[in-house]
Amino acid sequence: MRPLINRYILCIAILSIVFLQISSAIPPLPSEFYGNIQIDEKPAQVGLMVIAKLDNKECGNITVKKEGIYGGESTFDQRLIVSCGDVPVSGTVTFWVNGNCADKAAVLSAGSSQKIDLNVRTGNKAPSIVVTPGENENIFSNSVPTKKATFTVIPIIVSILLICIFMRRKL
Repeated sequence: MRPLINRYILCIAILSIVFLQISSAIPPLPSEFYGNIQIDEKPAQVGLMVIAKLDNKECGNITVKKEGIYGGESTFDQRLIVSCGDVPVSGTVTFWVNGNCADKAAVLSAGSSQKIDLNVRTGNKAPSIVVTPGENENIFSNSVPTKKATFTVIPIIVSILLICIFMRRKL
């Protein structure tokens, strides 16, 4: 009976390690953006692509589907999703259309959905306003830490100690 219990404990310890490793690989939640967009004081045309860049790397894009609007605020509307894979999402995102930078940039907050109205001027290469979460009344945030989950060593050590203790008793 005792070897059977030892095997169960060994299996539980090994499964704990495996599940802990899997849960530590969950990427952070992306940020979402939507709003009105004008190019040179005119509503953006249907078909234009709005690109979100973080440190000059494209981290999301959306196509204008309704004149002067990118994304939507309703629950199931498509939005500009900013995500850089499993890299922690933090910093300031800039918005680009046809190689021109919008007048506003946004500080990212993982899991937030922000309405930011953009104005793009031909030849503009840098934003003039940086919007931070809390400044904009239309930010809906389920703010979570933006750090990537780290692998915890304590459960591994405890599992190894349990395995050693039960193996020692068996001998």
